[in-house]
Amino acid sequence: MKNASENKQVVPVIDKKKKELSKLESLFNYRIKRVKRLKDSLNLANKQIHTFHQEASATLIPLNKQMAEKQVVLVKALVEVFDDKVIKGKEQREKLEELFLFFLEDLIFEKEQEGLDELYERFAEKTIKETEEEAEQEEKEKLIMMMDMMGVGLSEEEKEKLLNGEEEENAELLEELERKLSDENFEAHKQSFFENFGFQEHKKSQKQLEREEEKNKELENISKTVRQVYKELMKELHPDKELDEIKRLEKTSLVQEITEAYRNDDLFTLLSIQLTQIDEADNKELSEDKVTYFNTMLLNQARELEEQKTQMGMEAGLPRPLINSLGKKDFDTFAKRIIREQTKVAKNDLKEVNIQIKNVESRNKRYIKAFVEDNYENLIERPPFDFSMLSEIFR
Repeated sequence: MKNASENKQVVPVIDKKKKELSKLESLFNYRIKRVKRLKDSLNLANKQIHTFHQEASATLIPLNKQMAEKQVVLVKALVEVFDDKVIKGKEQREKLEELFLFFLEDLIFEKEQEGLDELYERFAEKTIKETEEEAEQEEKEKLIMMMDMMGVGLSEEEKEKLLNGEEEENAELLEELERKLSDENFEAHKQSFFENFGFQEHKKSQKQLEREEEKNKELENISKTVRQVYKELMKELHPDKELDEIKRLEKTSLVQEITEAYRNDDLFTLLSIQLTQIDEADNKELSEDKVTYFNTMLLNQARELEEQKTQMGMEAGLPRPLINSLGKKDFDTFAKRIIREQTKVAKNDLKEVNIQIKNVESRNKRYIKAFVEDNYENLIERPPFDFSMLSEIFR
């Protein structure tokens, strides 16, 4: 009997020695090979992401650290300008104070720079701890509001627990809220959300409803087929039937792999194990219905693998060109180019902040006034729209 690691390398195609394959059988062979390629691509993508982060970190982290340190110098220089009343206009001084807070919050909470507590407390008129507590409370209030809009309103007791309860109690409540917003209830919650904002979703046509019903039946049939493969494997390979201790350990490992594949609807792995462990000599003649079900399931698995790769790239924070190249040979070329571009931008930003420091420290009034106006307009008056709440709902 071959071990579990060997069977992963096998592509369980329908008997290649057969003189003539039907269209369904040819499609099966094509899709099973495609799933294998995507699985290999996913494994490669994992390595590529790790390598990219290592190389990017080695190049960019030192530059980002220098940038944060220079920004601290710039803020302190601006405070001296403020204290010495180099800028005297009331409106400009108010804008400068707002900029202090913007820069300080970024440096303290995002870039984790130390030694700025006193400055922050002076202009914010509250401690860093108080700010963190307020931010946490605001997040909880946003969650409560969003739950109400999604039609999953909380009781007064639940709201009180979330806002003022202990951390351990909050964790339990948040788990319950996730359950309430589970997939099976999503459509109802989404409809309620649209209604709260005065939107209306398009009603599905009769054809769309029929297609959905057909798809649901198809998925039900697929599940039965996957269960059947799973049961056959468990029946044939259960370790309790094995007298030899070494083989029993091998089968125990195989059963774990079979169970994991079944849970993940991983038909490729199930068929690979079936081929190498049971049907090694000859692929069994599959019924037309079974091949049809397998084909649909394999198509489904291929789509999931593609989505998984894209999701991996997004979660890793990769730029779009890199996400598109994940698992491909040209990834390294794109990665090196992007690191070069980001390095160039970081170095230019570093040069720019050095120019800013030089002009502020030399008390160049014209430059300082332009700096305040430009930054206030870009950072305070026109902050970027925060899509995070909507993305959380429709992720």
